[in-house]
Amino acid sequence: MRISFPAIKAHSSFKHGLSTAFQIQTNPMMGTSQGDVVAFKAKSVRSTPLLEDFTFKLKQSGMTAEKLANSATRQENLRGEGRCSKVYNIPHEAFYNYVIKVYKDKKFMNEVRINDMPKMNLGQPIYKISDTTLVLKKLGGEEHSIPNWSDKNSTYIPSREEAGQFLSNLQRINSMPEETFVDFAERIKYAAQYDYKTDSINPNNLLIDYENQKISFVDYWLNDKARYGKPKDWQVDCYMDMVTPLLDFVMFKRYYDALDGTQQKQFIETSNSIVQKCYSAAEKVGLPTDKKYFAGAKMFADKVSKYCVEGNPEYYTAHYMNGIGAMLNLP
Repeated sequence: MRISFPAIKAHSSFKHGLSTAFQIQTNPMMGTSQGDVVAFKAKSVRSTPLLEDFTFKLKQSGMTAEKLANSATRQENLRGEGRCSKVYNIPHEAFYNYVIKVYKDKKFMNEVRINDMPKMNLGQPIYKISDTTLVLKKLGGEEHSIPNWSDKNSTYIPSREEAGQFLSNLQRINSMPEETFVDFAERIKYAAQYDYKTDSINPNNLLIDYENQKISFVDYWLNDKARYGKPKDWQVDCYMDMVTPLLDFVMFKRYYDALDGTQQKQFIETSNSIVQKCYSAAEKVGLPTDKKYFAGAKMFADKVSKYCVEGNPEYYTAHYMNGIGAMLNLP
């Protein structure tokens, strides 16, 4: 069975709008990504002003890094939680610009370099406390979709109120100036220059700072260029790495279904506008806009499916390709 959405008339110069139909599958996609499962490796620790600031404040406080982490990792300081980790605010004013990230198991720690990408705050780790605990740069903003998305997205049906809130969030994002989307694209491009691939599956890997009109991503991992000199196509970021988390492509149709007719029209129109703004921003900063980089999505899905649906890779692959295919308007 196919569900048809109202036809969208895109801008004449833009050919990257949403598909007007989604093929329904019996099981939705699971939420684990490549970035969640690669082993952590601390590499290339360099001195930067932020690292120097942290170590100086740590020395001034008279605390060890372990003691600082123990004081932070309490429920009242919890800032966010995912399938594999928790992030805590540090309850000491001197450390306001930092957070503590604790992984449930060291096998879930992304492969990143400590204190990397010094010219931009991407929420990267600047200090390793233990095999499961890192100090990160702090980013402002709110998670973008439903709480605990990684655990819920496979079966969760949003209420009318939740879908309405997501629509409201999209409308607020859509009203942000061009500079917001250009900055978002520049952040992705900057990380790619250091051989990082953003994790664009989970929408809560985005932090939306409505007050300062900024969109930040907080999850990424080293691509094959860092190891073998060349990334695979699916490891090259493009404008769709902006689109898919902003629109929460896994939950997209369920949000749509929970809205009334008027809201559904607004939802599609707003989503198409966001797609256009992402495309234009990517084009402006030189982030790839060629669909070939998402033509490799099936390889990506096949690769990560073994981590989330043991013995049934088609289950994950079908739903990943369903969401991406619809948004790319693939045959």
